[in-house]
Order: sequence, then C-alpha cells, then structure tokens
Amino acid sequence: MSTPPDEALRTRIAELEARVDRLEEEGERADRREDGERTLPDPDPAQAETAASGPASSNPARQADDDDPYWVLTGLQERYPDDDVVLYGGTMSTDGGGYRWQYGLPTQTVLDGDFADAAPALAALSHPVRLALLQAVLTGTHATADLAALPGLGTSGQVYHHLNQLSSAGWLRSPRRGRWEVPGERTIPLLALIMAATT
Repeated sequence: MSTPPDEALRTRIAELEARVDRLEEEGERADRREDGERTLPDPDPAQAETAASGPASSNPARQADDDDPYWVLTGLQERYPDDDVVLYGGTMSTDGGGYRWQYGLPTQTVLDGDFADAAPALAALSHPVRLALLQAVLTGTHATADLAALPGLGTSGQVYHHLNQLSSAGWLRSPRRGRWEVPGERTIPLLALIMAATT
C-alpha cells in the first residue's frame, strides 16, 4: 500500500527540517570550537578585566576558602588598594565551550550613574514565567516549541510574548528562527543577578 502524497511530502519536509537543524547545530559547535573558550571582550579595558587562567583545582572556591574566606576581596584590595570597586564574575561550561567573565567598576562610577537606566532590563526579569524561560534556555531548551510546551508557563501566545519581552531587553536573542539563546555577554551577569536576588 502506497503512502498518500500529502503524508509523504509532510514526512519528507520533517526529515529535511530535522537535517537542517542538525547541520546548523554542528556548525555552531564547530564555530565555538574554533573560537576555543569564549572570553568575552572587556567593556572598558581600564575598568574591566578578563579572568585569567589559574592552576587547575577540583574545587578552587573550597581551596581558596581554606586559606582565606575573603579571597576575592583580598585580591580586589591588592589590585585596587586605594579605590572602592564593585566586581562580579563567573564561569559557565556549555556543550560547545564555555564563558568566563568578570567586570568591575569603581564604586563611585556606579553611584554616579542613573539607577533608573537599569529599569528596562530589570523589569524584563520581573515576571516568574520570564525567569523560568531564561532558566530553561540556560539549561539546554532552545527551541520555541519546546519552551512553549513547558508546563506552567501559560499558552503559546503568552510564552511568545515573554520571549519577545526578554529579547527586547537583551536577555535573549534568536540566532535563527525558532531557537533562543542567552547572549554570551549576558550569561554571567544574569546568573549574578539571580544569585544576588536569592541569597
């Protein structure tokens, strides 16, 4: 018994779409491998520094804690003995590599800025569904359909609305139709904000 033409066409299109998705993912992984570990550019070389590689340790935080519970602050004071500085940083491994990021500014520069300028970016994070979407993307769910299928996030239309709000604020981008990612330069800042808000 032969397959009806419409069904055969739909099957063939689905196979081709799956193949294109696999090829695009392989290309992205190859691009990340060529880049090596992504070290993001410094916004201001005078005030921000990219994290340097240090000796390998199974748990550098625990090792440092054994020696000095304030090892980050000690290092900051050694580097900037006469200045007050605000700093955040971190690392995150991904399937195709990873991110290392640190950023610091003199405390007075932060205080002199207009805090209200942060309102749009912070407002985009002020909804539980948006935070759940960001967490899902960071932990490997990238396809719009998969995000819309997650339980408890509302209708597909509501999920699309939240994705667009996050994209407008710069927390998400869509490198190709139907797929989402947190921009590399926003990954560690986002995790730092979540950590600050939950500890």
